[in-house]
Amino acid sequence: MKIIAHRGFSGKYPENTLLAFEKAVEASSDAIELDVQLTKDGTLVLFHDDTFNRLIQTEGFLLDHTWTDLEQYQIRKRLFNRTVYAPILSLESYFNWAQDRDIMTVIELKNNLRSHEGMEEKLVSLTKKFKLEHRVIFSSFQKDSVLKLKALDPLIPCAYITKLRKEEDLSWIESAQIEFIHPKFTSLWPWNIAKLKKLGVRISPWTVNHPLFMWYLLHIPNLYGMITDRPDRLKKVLQRKRKT
Repeated sequence: MKIIAHRGFSGKYPENTLLAFEKAVEASSDAIELDVQLTKDGTLVLFHDDTFNRLIQTEGFLLDHTWTDLEQYQIRKRLFNRTVYAPILSLESYFNWAQDRDIMTVIELKNNLRSHEGMEEKLVSLTKKFKLEHRVIFSSFQKDSVLKLKALDPLIPCAYITKLRKEEDLSWIESAQIEFIHPKFTSLWPWNIAKLKKLGVRISPWTVNHPLFMWYLLHIPNLYGMITDRPDRLKKVLQRKRKT
């Protein structure tokens, strides 16, 4: 069962930054989950939100700025009585850091609200440039994006992210040979767990931060990993599980 650090060790450090990734590795994470978007000039950059307000306290949309614009900003993390800052990172810089480390990377395409034309092609191309095809999992909430990624390179594993709404049809996942599904952990009731088991895909729920939920989810079938802001807590739960 993999410890997947959500945007790095984002429970304590600025999300999607090298600082958060390094701290996630120190906390014994098996994988890093991160978010990618395209800048105005076509650079793949690690950033979760469409707007700047929450993370860097300025106005505007990321898609309207170039990579040169973004290099002047830092992502912040407010924690109790202190604020930590770290630079925005390009995906290429992240790959430079990750390629010599024993770590998997789960890459979420942030194309939920605004389209990023050509992002899938750029992502596959950059992954191949760094020869990381067997150490990444591509993921998205968008069915069309997942299918496009799978068509671009069927050998690179893909995941569909979902809130598992009752009316949602998931039959396409099996026929498209999608390897993973990333459901919202609060949707994993017995009837949905049974539904996913029939699909035969491996499961990594998000975002699991409380030890009680971590312990409960350890018992679901086809579990690949858990996506968490607190890899340190999940590590302790797994250590306790091994002792029982």
